[in-house]
Amino acid sequence: MKAFLAVLVVALLGLGASGCALSHGSVNASPGLRWWMFSEYGAERICPEMQRHGVPLHLDDRGPSIGRFYPNHCSVEVDDQRHVATVQFGGTGYGHTPMTGRVGFGLTTIIEYSFDFRLHEEGTWVWGKLSRVVMPPRFDVFYVENPVAGALNGPFHGAGNFLGQHIVQKELARGFTAVHRERGNSFALGIYQPPSTPFTPYDVSDSAHYTYANEIISVGVGQRDYLGPFDVLDGDQRLRAQLLARGNALEVMVVPRATGDAWRRSYESGAPLGPPPGPVLAGTPIQPGRALTTVWRLPPGSYYVVIDNTAQAGVVGPPTLPFGLAPPTSVSLVIQLTEQ
Repeated sequence: MKAFLAVLVVALLGLGASGCALSHGSVNASPGLRWWMFSEYGAERICPEMQRHGVPLHLDDRGPSIGRFYPNHCSVEVDDQRHVATVQFGGTGYGHTPMTGRVGFGLTTIIEYSFDFRLHEEGTWVWGKLSRVVMPPRFDVFYVENPVAGALNGPFHGAGNFLGQHIVQKELARGFTAVHRERGNSFALGIYQPPSTPFTPYDVSDSAHYTYANEIISVGVGQRDYLGPFDVLDGDQRLRAQLLARGNALEVMVVPRATGDAWRRSYESGAPLGPPPGPVLAGTPIQPGRALTTVWRLPPGSYYVVIDNTAQAGVVGPPTLPFGLAPPTSVSLVIQLTEQ
């Protein structure tokens, strides 16, 4: 799935640094050398990097994300003869559609990929191509908000299968491109040749800050999105966010990772909406059509940035309309790590 592909590529993003002792030309001209660099430096990083952040789910390339997936277990086997890596992984996540409302799910699968990359003066371009699906994705649906959609004989009972078929089966076959630069990474389905780059809502090419997230999200009424967790490594660093909402007013909140993990799992399971089960360290309303820039001073640690479109947390309440009639709010956002 696109979410999984996005986290896989992070394991390869150090290859640009690994190749510094060699010329870009010699690396780019040698498929064998590039595979050796991946197997020696990249493969062992796939699982640790894969489990660092939740990653977005999209229905189409340039559209907003409709949910997020959080890998929680992973293993990798490398086949040096065939130049492929088999990745077994699983995790939990959530999504929303107008007909189903919130959907919480679990996912496990085993997928074989072939990897390649190119070193370029503007960054490292990493490509992944589906070799084969060793074990088809298995979706376990924990919760479907719409009771009609969740019924055994309901027309949308296959919500998990819909996510699997549309996001996994269709998008896996397209391959992916990730571009690593010193100040952050970008990702898209399809193959981009350097210097072409994937679409992002904000141009941060000249930014001095490290970019954690640069995307457009869709948050329905009564829904949330849990971005992160994002690390603040020392007391001189800050989290900085730029946000622009189109729709109704909603709220952004920052919570510690432990609070965010528990809050997110409750959300995935379909528990009644409620306030966070721990402290909110920062928060502010996001008014539609008004660009918001905010900087959060936080102690070293790991944090979720939560976009809330519910009446059960924060100070902003969304419009009260019958199920499915209130359109979702889209939020363009960039979250960066800054130095004081």
